[in-house]
Amino acid sequence: STGVCSTGEMVCKEGQWYGEASSGDLVLDFCAGEVVPSREICDGADNDCDGITDFGEAIPDTDILFIVDWSGSMQYSIAAVQMAMNRFANQFAAEDKLKWGLITGPRMLPALGQDDIDTAEYLKIETNITSFSDFMNAFASAGAFDIGSSNEMLRDAIYLSIANISTNTPYDISNARWLNRLGTHVDSIPVLQQFKVDWRPDADRIIVVFTDEEDQSYLVPTLNPSDLITAITSAPDTKLYVFTKSYYRSQWRRYIDPTGGSAFILTSRSEQMYNDLMSILDDICLSADDQARNQPHQHSFMMNVSRRVKHDYVLLMCY
Repeated sequence: STGVCSTGEMVCKEGQWYGEASSGDLVLDFCAGEVVPSREICDGADNDCDGITDFGEAIPDTDILFIVDWSGSMQYSIAAVQMAMNRFANQFAAEDKLKWGLITGPRMLPALGQDDIDTAEYLKIETNITSFSDFMNAFASAGAFDIGSSNEMLRDAIYLSIANISTNTPYDISNARWLNRLGTHVDSIPVLQQFKVDWRPDADRIIVVFTDEEDQSYLVPTLNPSDLITAITSAPDTKLYVFTKSYYRSQWRRYIDPTGGSAFILTSRSEQMYNDLMSILDDICLSADDQARNQPHQHSFMMNVSRRVKHDYVLLMCY
């Protein structure tokens, strides 16, 4: 066998070929244990079984941070993201080159220093940069989406996430505070001046934002778009990707384009989410020239791989 591909087994019963399912039942024309070629992805394995792993490129150390709008309107889109990410579990759980982090907001929780009736909308680090399995556990345990939340502080989230790696940070976080006025309480976990992402020093960095809103700031003084553009442009080896509604893409592109990232349409279709997330992961392995050559390939959902199998009727093997 080549790459991840492997032969399967079938049994002949009453003149027909069957494979044994995990339940123990025999399924007609099912080749048990067979692994067929799939789209090549950046996971340290030869997925399309052509003898070349990850397009022939070594995986660089890369930290991938998800910043997720956790308001109620995002429920179905993020469910699609989680379904897509679950498909990566086998490939990325053991891949040490890639590390992952998760920030969510707004999260509606009791306001710090207030009674339990008063709530604030928080930006929260669910997990700092960690392994894929710990990242997925944090994603799964983040809890219900917060219906009624309205303060999507994601412009702030991006700035805070890069403030400790950017070489030019015009906005002074040390003298800032979250907006706190009648009807609007915003805060963060951890608190603002300790809100830092633990990027690895020599890793490439990818930030992926999911939101159905325009970019907003709830810091005081307000974080201006120009300050974020300056900071993210000065963050070394950092790319920004944003999944959002089509009518907000132009606003988000002012931050995306300087980093060489991309904008994607936010959807509740898990297959489309998988496809688009895969194109981001492909960027990790592909050089600029390879990316240009492979552009049509990146946006296909899967390779056109034949699912037809051939059988060795002597060895009872399918291949």
